[in-house]
Amino acid sequence: MQKNVHFGLALALVLTFAASGAQASDRDDDKRRAPIPAPDAALNACFNARSGELKVVAGASECRKHEQFVSIPLIAPAGPTGPQGPVGPEGPAG
Repeated sequence: MQKNVHFGLALALVLTFAASGAQASDRDDDKRRAPIPAPDAALNACFNARSGELKVVAGASECRKHEQFVSIPLIAPAGPTGPQGPVGPEGPAG
Protein backbone atom coordinates (compact mmCIF):
# COMPACT_ATOMS: atom_id res chain seq x y z
CA MET A 1 0.00 0.00 0.00
CA GLN A 2 2.79 2.46 0.90
CA LYS A 3 4.44 1.83 -2.47
CA ASN A 4 1.22 2.92 -4.21
CA VAL A 5 1.05 6.06 -2.06
CA HIS A 6 4.63 7.01 -3.00
CA PHE A 7 3.88 6.38 -6.66
CA GLY A 8 0.69 8.45 -6.50
CA LEU A 9 2.45 11.36 -4.84
CA ALA A 10 5.30 11.19 -7.31
CA LEU A 11 2.88 11.08 -10.22
CA ALA A 12 1.04 14.15 -8.89
CA LEU A 13 4.33 16.03 -8.68
CA VAL A 14 5.27 15.12 -12.24
CA LEU A 15 1.93 16.28 -13.55
CA THR A 16 2.32 19.55 -11.66
CA PHE A 17 5.69 20.12 -13.32
CA ALA A 18 4.23 19.25 -16.72
CA ALA A 19 1.36 21.70 -16.31
CA SER A 20 3.72 24.51 -15.37
CA GLY A 21 6.06 23.80 -18.29
CA ALA A 22 9.00 23.21 -15.94
CA GLN A 23 11.99 21.11 -16.90
CA ALA A 24 13.94 18.84 -14.58
CA SER A 25 17.58 17.89 -14.97
CA ASP A 26 18.83 14.43 -14.27
CA ARG A 27 20.26 13.53 -10.87
CA ASP A 28 23.90 13.77 -11.97
CA ASP A 29 23.51 17.51 -12.71
CA ASP A 30 25.32 17.21 -16.03
CA LYS A 31 23.05 19.80 -17.68
CA ARG A 32 21.14 17.28 -19.79
CA ARG A 33 17.44 18.04 -19.85
CA ALA A 34 14.40 15.99 -20.76
CA PRO A 35 11.70 17.83 -22.69
CA ILE A 36 8.28 18.17 -21.09
CA PRO A 37 6.26 16.92 -22.78
CA ALA A 38 8.41 14.52 -24.75
CA PRO A 39 8.14 14.63 -28.56
CA ASP A 40 5.61 11.75 -28.35
CA ALA A 41 3.30 13.95 -26.20
CA ALA A 42 4.06 11.94 -23.08
CA LEU A 43 5.72 12.68 -19.78
CA ASN A 44 8.55 10.16 -19.32
CA ALA A 45 10.11 9.47 -15.93
CA CYS A 46 12.04 6.95 -13.85
CA PHE A 47 10.39 6.07 -10.53
CA ASN A 48 12.48 4.87 -7.58
CA ALA A 49 10.12 2.94 -5.30
CA ARG A 50 12.65 2.88 -2.45
CA SER A 51 13.11 6.63 -2.21
CA GLY A 52 9.91 7.81 -3.87
CA GLU A 53 12.01 9.90 -6.26
CA LEU A 54 10.63 10.57 -9.73
CA LYS A 55 13.19 11.69 -12.32
CA VAL A 56 11.98 13.17 -15.61
CA VAL A 57 13.88 11.60 -18.51
CA ALA A 58 13.81 11.50 -22.29
CA GLY A 59 13.44 7.70 -22.46
CA ALA A 60 13.52 4.35 -20.67
CA SER A 61 17.24 3.85 -21.31
CA GLU A 62 17.98 6.56 -18.71
CA CYS A 63 16.42 4.54 -15.87
CA ARG A 64 18.72 2.71 -13.49
CA LYS A 65 18.30 -0.96 -12.51
CA HIS A 66 16.28 -0.12 -9.38
CA GLU A 67 14.01 2.38 -11.18
CA GLN A 68 10.79 1.74 -13.08
CA PHE A 69 10.15 3.61 -16.32
CA VAL A 70 6.83 5.46 -16.41
CA SER A 71 5.34 7.10 -19.49
CA ILE A 72 2.24 9.22 -18.98
CA PRO A 73 0.36 10.22 -22.14
CA LEU A 74 -0.61 13.89 -22.05
CA ILE A 75 -2.96 13.69 -25.02
CA ALA A 76 -5.60 10.99 -24.81
CA PRO A 77 -7.85 9.85 -27.64
CA ALA A 78 -11.35 11.31 -27.70
CA GLY A 79 -14.00 9.22 -26.03
CA PRO A 80 -17.33 8.20 -27.54
CA THR A 81 -20.02 10.78 -28.17
CA GLY A 82 -22.38 11.14 -25.24
CA PRO A 83 -26.17 10.83 -25.39
CA GLN A 84 -28.40 13.66 -26.62
CA GLY A 85 -29.31 16.06 -23.83
CA PRO A 86 -32.87 17.15 -22.96
CA VAL A 87 -34.62 19.79 -25.03
CA GLY A 88 -34.25 23.26 -23.51
CA PRO A 89 -37.02 25.81 -23.01
CA GLU A 90 -38.20 27.86 -25.96
CA GLY A 91 -36.32 31.15 -26.35
CA PRO A 92 -37.83 34.63 -26.86
CA ALA A 93 -37.33 34.44 -30.63
CA GLY A 94 -39.13 31.14 -30.94
